[in-house]
Amino acid sequence: MSRFHPMIAARVFNTPLLIHAGKLDAIAGALYRQWGVELRQEETGAYTTLQGERREPGYRIIDGVAVIDVFGVLAHRGGIAADSSYILGYQQIARRLEAAVADGQVHSVILDIDSPGGEVSGVFELAEQIRAASERKPIYAVADSLAASASYLIGSAATELSVSRTGHVGSIGVVWRHADFSRALEQDGIAVTHVYAGARKTAGNSFEPLAEDVRAEFQSEIDKLYEMFIGAVAEYRGIDAQKLRDTEARVYLGEDGVNIGLADRVETADELIARLTGTTSGAGSRQFAASNERGDITMSEEKQQKGGGEPKPAATATTDEALATARAEGERTGRETERVRVSAILTAEAAQGREELAQHLAFDTDMSAEQATAMLSKSPKAAATAPASRLDEAMARTEQPGIGPDSAAAETGEAEQRKSLAAEIAAGGAR
Repeated sequence: MSRFHPMIAARVFNTPLLIHAGKLDAIAGALYRQWGVELRQEETGAYTTLQGERREPGYRIIDGVAVIDVFGVLAHRGGIAADSSYILGYQQIARRLEAAVADGQVHSVILDIDSPGGEVSGVFELAEQIRAASERKPIYAVADSLAASASYLIGSAATELSVSRTGHVGSIGVVWRHADFSRALEQDGIAVTHVYAGARKTAGNSFEPLAEDVRAEFQSEIDKLYEMFIGAVAEYRGIDAQKLRDTEARVYLGEDGVNIGLADRVETADELIARLTGTTSGAGSRQFAASNERGDITMSEEKQQKGGGEPKPAATATTDEALATARAEGERTGRETERVRVSAILTAEAAQGREELAQHLAFDTDMSAEQATAMLSKSPKAAATAPASRLDEAMARTEQPGIGPDSAAAETGEAEQRKSLAAEIAAGGAR
């Protein structure tokens, strides 16, 4: 008989799974070939070219953005590595998420997902935790390159979900696999006897064929879990439940996933980080091509300026003056465009009750007004403040002395300046 590791086998067979069927085939096939496992301390991280500063209990910070890798097969409790898979625990993701959200140097969190899914136990609780944490700080998810089944459920709970061009999202379904080794054991002359109490104690075991009544019981459980999955994604993503059922657990490539509503945009993890940090790091050749279209120097021109190739002729005074005029006009147009963008975000109806998030999207990201408004509409509103007491009202009508050495600095701090600017823009609109 094959040497099945009992902990892995118990998590693969005779238990409901939210996992992509192809990955389940690979895992089961490896077990069939007498797959051995070992505990490993280090973890395999999802691919990004931006590593940032490593923080415990296991996330990276890049210019105020915390990146949490969600990589490999997922389980309620993980930490096991094998030849083809790393089993990451939901509790590990939850612990890193809470630490990142509580980190004062973090303004946004990214879940960098490359996972086929995994166990049912724990995933719905983690998704709820992600949605609750998004009320404290924006949480972004990116399928780079696979967010299927349980990992898609996790990503759907984020404030926004992206997918890479060659990435996949979906597989909204539940699978339960039964392995029947009875004939193989019979050929090997091995008989298995169960000694038990309780009619259903050995129901669905792998040493005898699956009885129809047992199959029906498991199918009922699978159907309930499926409806839970559909309901959760429908709520998180704002998609009609029937539309999700109509996917029939398919996975969708890149732009197709966006078109059907399973993701918000097409971008890689590096591009998402660059968008949130306001940089062009990691954007790759597409960013460079866009720069050339704007009239910036090319690689060959840069080489010439550093001494390689033929030297460039000196620019005439007329050329310099024209360039200066064009640059000034471009800066003016850029400032006006940015003011219009910021104003549109801050004055949007969706910004009401979400003022803090609206200011973050307006001032700290380069999101378009349409993208920011869409995100605001999906985000929960801030809790209403309690009505002022009579003492508060009396204090407000009375001039108060400025007490404390930090009071003046606080009034002129960055937060106050931002609020003042936001109020000015909101009151005056785009000019």
